Amino acid sequence: MDCNLDKHTKSTASEPKSKERKYFSSETISVTWSKQGGRCNNDACQKRIGTVNGKNIGFDYDHIDGDPSNNHPSNCQALCLDCHRQKTNREKRQK
Repeated sequence: MDCNLDKHTKSTASEPKSKERKYFSSETISVTWSKQGGRCNNDACQKRIGTVNGKNIGFDYDHIDGDPSNNHPSNCQALCLDCHRQKTNREKRQK
């Protein structure tokens, strides 16, 4: 499946990125989860995602702008593994 993630990726070509990865707070994760209703945030995908015993099953929380140090709630989305992989690969090609 080719996930169309154009509106779920912010262009950061001219912005310097921090190498320091920071993880989303439990509050940000909770808000993101509630907002997305247990589905991949890619409108073209919308796969069901979930947790088992507190572990993510079939999805990752993603930094929309690609900056792993920007943990603002508006920069958090849950993507299924396929969509997250495609988004990450596209961002690497754009560098």
